[in-house]
Amino acid sequence: MVLGRRFLTLGLLGMVLIWTSGCAVPQPRGQGIYQYVTEPTTKAGYHLYLPMDYVRNNGRHPNPRMKGWPLVMTFHGMKPYDNALPQEREWEKEADIYGYVVCAPELNTSDSFMEYPLTREHSYVLRDKENVIAIMEHVFQTTNTDRKKVLATSWSCGGYLAHYFPNRFPDRFACIAVRLSNFSAALMTEATVPLYKDRVPVAIFIGDGDFPACKTESQDAVAWYEARKFKTVRGKMIDNMGHSRIPQTAAAFFAEQIGLEPLHPEDAARTVAQVQMTDYYPPPALLAQFAPPSTLGRPPTALAYNEPASRRNSPTTPPAPPKTTPPAAPGRSDSAAAQSAFTGSSAGRDYPTGRMPTYEIVAARNRTDPPASPSARPERPAPQPTAKPSAPQAAPVPSQKPRSEPQQPTQLASIARESKPTLTPAPRHNPPPSAAAAVKPVAQKEVSAKSPPVETPKPPWKASEPPMYAARPVSRNEAAKNAAAAEASRNAAARQANQREAVARSTKQYGVTPSSGRMPGTAAARPSQPASASRAFSNQTRVNRVNVQLNGQAVGTSPHFIQYSVELPREKLEGADILWQDNGVWLNDEPSGRKILTAPGHHNISVIVVTRDDVEYRGNATVQVLEPGPGSAAY
Repeated sequence: MVLGRRFLTLGLLGMVLIWTSGCAVPQPRGQGIYQYVTEPTTKAGYHLYLPMDYVRNNGRHPNPRMKGWPLVMTFHGMKPYDNALPQEREWEKEADIYGYVVCAPELNTSDSFMEYPLTREHSYVLRDKENVIAIMEHVFQTTNTDRKKVLATSWSCGGYLAHYFPNRFPDRFACIAVRLSNFSAALMTEATVPLYKDRVPVAIFIGDGDFPACKTESQDAVAWYEARKFKTVRGKMIDNMGHSRIPQTAAAFFAEQIGLEPLHPEDAARTVAQVQMTDYYPPPALLAQFAPPSTLGRPPTALAYNEPASRRNSPTTPPAPPKTTPPAAPGRSDSAAAQSAFTGSSAGRDYPTGRMPTYEIVAARNRTDPPASPSARPERPAPQPTAKPSAPQAAPVPSQKPRSEPQQPTQLASIARESKPTLTPAPRHNPPPSAAAAVKPVAQKEVSAKSPPVETPKPPWKASEPPMYAARPVSRNEAAKNAAAAEASRNAAARQANQREAVARSTKQYGVTPSSGRMPGTAAARPSQPASASRAFSNQTRVNRVNVQLNGQAVGTSPHFIQYSVELPREKLEGADILWQDNGVWLNDEPSGRKILTAPGHHNISVIVVTRDDVEYRGNATVQVLEPGPGSAAY
């Protein structure tokens, strides 16, 4: 009797979950044609929707530039809470607005009996792998769809396969846009990442009130793609959003990435305006957690190569005991070791174009390694003023010299490091002439080899005076070097002052600070960009005019939908800092975007672009928005 009550309770609970889990489709139906189709070879079923204009034009796209209709492959959530038919239903209206053919395959994976979370390719995953590819081929053969414009999208549990299929078949998909979906890094393979990281844009929409599993795994997905340096990764946190259906977000992102103008832009503006989103950036700890296996524990930067080669290449067997005569520490002057510091996957992103240091400079910086054991570290002998004169000592072996030579200044050196003097101050108590040759500061090694030290008595040092350096004649070349170092220090200080002034000016103009994520060109706002890209629009850049392209009417009634973009070559936009404004108010920090203008009046859409080589471009366009007439919808 008790067991029967338990089964009854579980059954009632399951029915409640089915009715309250958000499986209803709030989106209105479209005006196109719906079909249920069975793929002939695998006998797998799928739901197909042909948009309204597809039916009216007998399969011809109204835009003559389009070779075919873009295809949306949407993967449903866990059954019985979701299935393929609701996925097709929620996309019908968006398909009519943008002009998409929608295909929702019936899946074996998204089921209540599946492994959750999904961590490996089970038999049902492999069956879906075969069925979905066959279904896509059948759609291409029976409809006028474009093979080069395929979107992988999902809702809820369907995210596992929405990420899985582009990872396994990168040449078959052009975009990824998942909505409140699950993700499993264990299901992804690293072998195909180079095939689509620079070609397939990714958008991940996260609900701030979503189920913990979907929200957490969506954040993991953003970190996974960011850690592998995908060219376009957008994480969007949706305000006041539970586990709801929001196909308009993926539809708008797909259209933006393939350059598709909506067939009905006013309807597109209304649906997009229903969702309020903010950018989501994964924290550094999460990025480190999902770093590629090749970079786990050792980022591919020059700083990771400051350890000795024996420590970087740890042997599997214990090292042999040290010999009586300590061998020379492993050097860092070989070109292979230096080249490895900048040939990793993040080399092109850590250092802007034209600023990457040469391999020879990196080798000079890192050619001195600390010893493997702290106890064996060579220390500079301390000066002994009272030491008795002793017989001249033999010159030390070059491999046993103290390894404290000053590093060569590079373009990667920080401002604080550039401002330091290149000379090393000598101790206050100078040693006798007999011992000076043995404990001479290493920073003066090259100069002393050319001119012997002067043994004239030195005046006593006073506390009110600056630290003294070892007395020696200053050559003309050294004077020129000192002057150049002083000039470099002044230039570094000037650059730092310009950066502070630019940040303050931007804060005053935009009403935000760089840490708020609203100012482009800062590490906080764009973590995928290197820290050196935070130029904050310096006054030293060269200003050029650039055209702003508007896809939409220059005069319209509120709410007025526009799309804007900057006309610059792709190579100039890579790694550039971009700022879009509407009458001085922040809009976007991407090369293009879209906006719904509701305030009547003139809107000055302006853009500022600062390339990696500090060339500044500015442009603007004006849009006039009229007040809505009687009966118009106001937003």
